[in-house]
Amino acid sequence: MSTYTCIIAEDQPAYRSQLMLYAQQQELVLMDAVGTGKALIESAMEHGPDLIITDISLPKMDGLTACKQLIKQGLDSQIIIISASSEPFHYSQGFEIGSVDYINKPITPDRFERAIQRAKYKIDEQRLIKRLRHVEENIIRVKQRYRDISINEGNILFAEKIDKRVFQLHLVENTVIETTTNLEQIKNQCSEQIFQPHRSYLINISHIQTVQPDPILPGNYEIIYMKQDKTIPLTRRNYPAFMQLCKLKKKP
Repeated sequence: MSTYTCIIAEDQPAYRSQLMLYAQQQELVLMDAVGTGKALIESAMEHGPDLIITDISLPKMDGLTACKQLIKQGLDSQIIIISASSEPFHYSQGFEIGSVDYINKPITPDRFERAIQRAKYKIDEQRLIKRLRHVEENIIRVKQRYRDISINEGNILFAEKIDKRVFQLHLVENTVIETTTNLEQIKNQCSEQIFQPHRSYLINISHIQTVQPDPILPGNYEIIYMKQDKTIPLTRRNYPAFMQLCKLKKKP
């Protein structure tokens, strides 16, 4: 039997208790119940739930803004919005973040159950897609705060060392993921398409736009990502291996 984990975010204690009871009746595994948008972000990043059930009007940060922040951080939880608001703006914002349902207060058990059934269907679909991708693609895992994040190697543009314990993965959809997983640990999970041109960088040779001689250091080169306005050094020592990989990639 499948299990479905959730976090509830509701600032009114009576409604929060009601949602907790309804979640239990729907056999959801409740990871946490919080009362602010900030607490929702912290808890979701720690627990990585299948489902987030959130009110809009949360103190410190509203539920929609909190969910947008979580999506930017790479969290792929399904979202159910609960609110007393019937403003078209809130409906459209819920649609933009991909919420599976929008429930107007007061909440009834039947209405809650319908929303949960939709969410469970989406979660099952998401799990199936992930399993298929793991078979067909090279999925790597990196640490972000309290949890692991799965990333398709093909979506990586480049990775960069920021300082001793902080690294950034730049993805094709203009997303930046900050991680404590170092470059060596990332490279060990990847195919030969991920190349190390310099000790502080990894690049995906499938997405390189331009390579040009370094104007300052003779014998060195620069890898250019124009859309990101980023220049990555390619050292003289690593250039031959880089060229060999590029030749192999061009072969039919």
